[in-house]
Amino acid sequence: MHTPQNNTAGYDSSSISDVQSLSKNVRFLVMHGIADDNVHMQNTATLLDKLDLAGVENYDVHFFPDSDHSIYFHNANKIVYDSKWPRFNSGDDKLLTVMAELSSWLINAFNGEWLRVQNAVPKAQIDSRERTQ
Repeated sequence: MHTPQNNTAGYDSSSISDVQSLSKNVRFLVMHGIADDNVHMQNTATLLDKLDLAGVENYDVHFFPDSDHSIYFHNANKIVYDSKWPRFNSGDDKLLTVMAELSSWLINAFNGEWLRVQNAVPKAQIDSRERTQ
């Protein structure tokens, strides 16, 4: 992002102190490594509180226990970055479901699905519901 002097518009449009600006996004995802020593957990909790107080509901949250700023520990990096990993059978269905949801969230965010579907739900959740019915 460079510095605020070199990217004023970028800093203005991504300011987390202005929750009304965040509410103008179609949808956004907050991910936080709880052991992050750059962005403390209290900062994220404060942001979530501001969003709640302002009635902003167009976001999802995922916390990563034991991960630092890199969000790497305990397979966190695979959850965040590897969209093919959810197909791997880890033997832990709950973990597999969480990974599929995050992967789908990111795919839907970047392919514009959140723009096309009112009350959008990640495809993995829809597929999961169809398999259980």
